[in-house]
Amino acid sequence: MSDKLIAAIAECENLKDDQKQKIGNKFYALVHTRVQIFRKHLGSEGRIQTIILEQDDNKVSVQAVISIWKNDSWVEIANDFAEEYRGVGPVNKTSALENCVTSSIGRALSACGLTGGEYASAFEVDNAINNKPEAKTKPKLAKTKEAPKSKSDEKYTVFSDRAKSEVVCKLNANPFANYCFQYMANEADPHHSNLYAGTQQEIERCLRDDSLKQDSIQKLTILLAKFGDKNGN
Repeated sequence: MSDKLIAAIAECENLKDDQKQKIGNKFYALVHTRVQIFRKHLGSEGRIQTIILEQDDNKVSVQAVISIWKNDSWVEIANDFAEEYRGVGPVNKTSALENCVTSSIGRALSACGLTGGEYASAFEVDNAINNKPEAKTKPKLAKTKEAPKSKSDEKYTVFSDRAKSEVVCKLNANPFANYCFQYMANEADPHHSNLYAGTQQEIERCLRDDSLKQDSIQKLTILLAKFGDKNGN
């Protein structure tokens, strides 16, 4: 499997300039080109997943995860994130979510070596193609007494296994519920089961969060009912 991934990386590195997008004086491989190369070499043994972490009238954020099939299970090899604001730039006025998904996939592919350019090029390409304006610097405000942390600011941690040997990610309540429901839904999958065993206590803690939406409550409740007590509490 590693040879297939290395071959895909090599093909990205050897792309000619006429197969890339020119931005300024540099050439960058676009996301669809790198996805095609990934599929060409990995086929069904490669997986690209996207998780919507946040989506409202103002902003969307997405995580992309790249995995390969190895030793009869999916092994995550890279992940990254993207964030877009609705109405900022012509594309985001109508397709902020689609744009954000594409950006997150591009960054995740770069994280596992399929760049065809510099790692930070995703922003430059998006900035040029979508005419995205630079973020305005907010004026500095006078220091005020910090407000107490609300429930909605609370972060919940996804751990890799029962021993909590690795932190997978830290998310607010509703994105946390969505992540858990997507990656811990199959009790027959050892990877899902390990994630649940490491994260069960965080799931139970999250269910006490006042900011949790009804559908998120249902998702976490389903997981608890499906897996039961993996930690013997």
